[in-house]
Amino acid sequence: MNVAVVGLGAMGSRIAARLLDHGHDVVVWNRDPERSRLLVERGATAADSPRAAAEQAEATITMVTDPEALRAVTEGDDGILAGLAESRFLVQMSTVSPEATERLAGVAGERLLDSPVRGSIGEVRSRNARDLRRGLG
Repeated sequence: MNVAVVGLGAMGSRIAARLLDHGHDVVVWNRDPERSRLLVERGATAADSPRAAAEQAEATITMVTDPEALRAVTEGDDGILAGLAESRFLVQMSTVSPEATERLAGVAGERLLDSPVRGSIGEVRSRNARDLRRGLG
């Protein structure tokens, strides 16, 4: 499966790494392009915008910091929704308020899957030791 990950902080980078570990084609985007460097070295493809990431993927995951960041990466001409085909979907994993997710559902419609994350970096690290040795920790 071809999956995009938008937001490569502590959790997003590890999610992308796990997807690579399991043989998925991964497209990544982060507002700081340096955050994608290690993942690209491991085989991910860097996108120029959230829209470009979504255009290349069957599913696009968001893992960003707050409601404003979620709006910035999902809406507008360069946002995920502008590049998300009708038959593809957005997996919203960012830790944001229910109101922010409801707002996104209002513009994304049935293409949105709200998938809150349970756990933290510790759980990801304990299952992802190879990535830590490769410099993603």
